[in-house]
Amino acid sequence: MLSIINEINGFDHSGINKHGTPAIFGMNFQSVSTAQKLNTSTTPEHPTDPTQTGGYTDNGKIPGPVLQSALHFVDDSLGQMQAAIKKNTRIQANTVVILSAKHGQSPQDRSKLIIINDGTMIDTLNAAWAVKHTSALLLVAHAMDDDGVLLWLNDRSKAATNFAKNFP
Repeated sequence: MLSIINEINGFDHSGINKHGTPAIFGMNFQSVSTAQKLNTSTTPEHPTDPTQTGGYTDNGKIPGPVLQSALHFVDDSLGQMQAAIKKNTRIQANTVVILSAKHGQSPQDRSKLIIINDGTMIDTLNAAWAVKHTSALLLVAHAMDDDGVLLWLNDRSKAATNFAKNFP
C-alpha cells in the first residue's frame, strides 16, 4: 500500500526515484481473502493470541476477529490512499477510485470449510511421477494455490502435463 502512495506522490514504488504520477494504478488486497479462509490466527490488534477466529461467526452472520481486522486494514489503507490523492493537487480533480471485489472464497458456515493440505497433495503427485520416471528432478517445480492450484512442472512434456492433469 505504501508503494501506491509513493506513486501517487510521483515517485517509483520505493519512494526514492521521482518519475511522475502514473495515469492508472492497480492493486489487490489479499488480506480479506486470506482472513475468510483461516480457521484461527493472530491479528495486529492481538499479536500474541493465535486462537482468534477467522472467517465468519454466529452462523455466518458476523465476520470473526481475523476477518474484522482484515476489513479494517483495507478500509484504513484506502483512506490513506484517498488522503494522498487529496494532497496531490495535480491529480485530485481527475482521479477516480474504483473498488471492486471478487467472489467470497470461504463458506460463511465454518463447518463447511474444507482445507486441503497442498504440501501432501504435491508430495503425492511427485512420488507417483517418480515411480514411473527416473529423472532426478521432481515433477512439480513450483506451486501456487488458493481456490485452485497452479503448478509449474520441471518436465514440460505433454506426458508430464497429462499425468498432472489426470492425477487422482
